[in-house]
Parts: sequence; C-alpha cells; structure tokens
Amino acid sequence: MSHRAPWECSFAKEQRSRCLPGKKPRTDHEYFEVLSLCILQAGLSWASVRRSWPRYRSAFRNFDIAKLAHADPAALLRRPGALRNVKKVAALVANAQEFERIRAEHRTFARYLRTVKTERAGSHSLAAAAQRGR
Repeated sequence: MSHRAPWECSFAKEQRSRCLPGKKPRTDHEYFEVLSLCILQAGLSWASVRRSWPRYRSAFRNFDIAKLAHADPAALLRRPGALRNVKKVAALVANAQEFERIRAEHRTFARYLRTVKTERAGSHSLAAAAQRGR
C-alpha cells in the first residue's frame, strides 16, 4: 500500500519507496500540520499514524495555530482521539506559540524560512536561527 507524503519527501523519490511525493506546504497551516505530523509520528509506525490522522486532526483542533497556541495541554490530552503523550502534546502547543511569534515578526512561516536560507550554509545557520528565536 502506498501513500502520498504531505510534503516534499526525499524518501518518496527512492525507487523502492511506497511513499509518493507530496507538495511543498504553501500556507502556515500546512507547514504547522507537517511539523505536527513529525512530532506525533516519532516512535510510532507510519501506518498507525495514517490510520489515526483524522482522529488526531479532530482532537487537536484541526491543527489551528491560534487555537493550539492558547490551548491547555492537559485539556487537549482529555479530548477524544488525542494521542496520550504529554510531551508530544506540550510540544504541539509550544510550537503553535512559536509559530504565532514568527508570524508576528515575519508575517508568514515561509518568509521566516527564507531568512534562514539566506544565512551561510553550515552548522552556524541553524544556530543563528535558534538564537533569533530566543
């Protein structure tokens, strides 16, 4: 069974992959949902996450950045269909808050990414981006 990745997936380009390449996110919501997918999938099978994704989407308020940024992680954990991992749910809320901060400064997450890409290549790029985020 193959599936379509929700973003440009380098693994999907491999000849033996059963993952079909998706499209690069175009909106802040799409970027945030991909980030959330990565957080929720960590340590779980892709098949399990794909099967559960509609439930997760509903439990986590359709990955609405503004709603999650102001959500109480404990309340989210009690929602039907939510993944019961305290650290992952706290990360979703923290990332939504960071997305709001980035949008306040750069208007969109894509614009923020362009500022990161203009940094010199190498290990200092991520360090510089992390320092700007503090």
